Amino acid sequence: MSKKEKKSSGVGKFIAGAAVGATLGILFAPKSGKETRQDLKRLFDDFMKKVKEIDTDRPDLPADVIEQVDINIKYDGYIRRQMRQVEQFKKMENKKIPEGTDYNEIQSL
Repeated sequence: MSKKEKKSSGVGKFIAGAAVGATLGILFAPKSGKETRQDLKRLFDDFMKKVKEIDTDRPDLPADVIEQVDINIKYDGYIRRQMRQVEQFKKMENKKIPEGTDYNEIQSL
């Protein structure tokens, strides 16, 4: 491995570590979901710019990959909530309604 390869590898690792640290800082900061998603999007964009400056031979990410990252960042909270609801529904699917239940007595129906 040449000196140039070692240097770019070390710098890349440093940037990746900084990005992970910044992401964790953002995730644990007391901000609203919208603010956190905006911060993550900004962090991702800055990270990609820095990588491009260091690794000039690296091809740009395909548009569909960038779009998927944007979607994941924007809708992460909604997706997590939906997954929790799915898990709750799965648990409720196995519950049996007792025989002889008088549905007229259930106020919420």
